[in-house]
Amino acid sequence: MSETVFLDKRGQGDPTIILYDGECRDHPRVVVNAGASVQWSNAGDTESSIRFDTGVVTELGNDIVQIVPGGTVSAKFEQPGAFGYTCGGDDGPAQILVEGSNSIRGQRENNILFLEGSFNLLKNTSLDGWMIFDIPKGTEIKSLRWRAGDSITIRF
Repeated sequence: MSETVFLDKRGQGDPTIILYDGECRDHPRVVVNAGASVQWSNAGDTESSIRFDTGVVTELGNDIVQIVPGGTVSAKFEQPGAFGYTCGGDDGPAQILVEGSNSIRGQRENNILFLEGSFNLLKNTSLDGWMIFDIPKGTEIKSLRWRAGDSITIRF
């Protein structure tokens, strides 16, 4: 899932990605318009870092960029493209996807992606969207219960 779902910030100004204990907390994959400045802000109590992938060209370079607690760094993305980086040591892939300056999202309903299979969400994150169940024709659902936001029980 982390490789297919992006937080769409096109047409919404310059986004801030919150780091906490070395993790990208808001979302490690963000879509922005060309010309946007992306800011990384350390909201934790310990030093955090980001590092862009080899070959990615930003004003921050390819070395590890340390961010002290309460500190911020930013980079401006002028050209469309995909800019990979990591938060902290090996927190997993993160990415800034830059689209044209006139690219805007359509109606929110058109931006929902279908998720299949199992996946892990970062702490303090959530999913927003529709839930679709594929059940045999003629099946009657007797109850559907959502418990504590992390499990679903369906009784047939």
